[in-house]
Amino acid sequence: MGYHGLLDRELLERCLLQPRDEPAWAEFVRRFRPVIAGVVFNSLNRWRKPNRDLIDDLVHETVMKIIARDCKALREFEFRHDNALRGYLKVIASHVVEDYRRRSREQDEDALEDVPDLQREQDFAGEAEQRLILEKMDGFLQGRVSVQDRAIFWLFRRQGLTAREISERDEIGLKLKEVEYVIWRLTRMLIEEFAPAPEARGDSP
Repeated sequence: MGYHGLLDRELLERCLLQPRDEPAWAEFVRRFRPVIAGVVFNSLNRWRKPNRDLIDDLVHETVMKIIARDCKALREFEFRHDNALRGYLKVIASHVVEDYRRRSREQDEDALEDVPDLQREQDFAGEAEQRLILEKMDGFLQGRVSVQDRAIFWLFRRQGLTAREISERDEIGLKLKEVEYVIWRLTRMLIEEFAPAPEARGDSP
């Protein structure tokens, strides 16, 4: 079933059904990720130079906050007008950035170490290629696994959290072994999809 034509209210209702409607969640992320990313960029830009990796991390953190505790934030939300959900997500995203700003207050807010400098970073092209690969992987996972499983995987892969650290986060609500299984399962899926064929590696038949 296609979800592109659904109103925001209708899409949210689909997302909150049990069992979870993964295609609806894929459409939710596709539709609202640009909204969240725009708020993250604008909020960051008020006090430091944003970079793509940081924006992606804070967008994922916003999604985690939205789906925490069985989507508690969304279940308590009330539609007051057609654009109410978009405004609500913007508020959540801005709070996530503010929390990040507090955590980073001890650092020099004007430092730009995270911004790739073509004059200094000889491996900039490699970083850009790596980023494209990660984006393809994330696109492959959308609609195939749950939003929470994707968030767990990227907390592990992009932010470098251990499985234990992820399992201890309140918004996850999974045991260590469950987190480890999610990471293992998604890793296997991505290896099977993106690993080069034997011929491409030069292996003999």
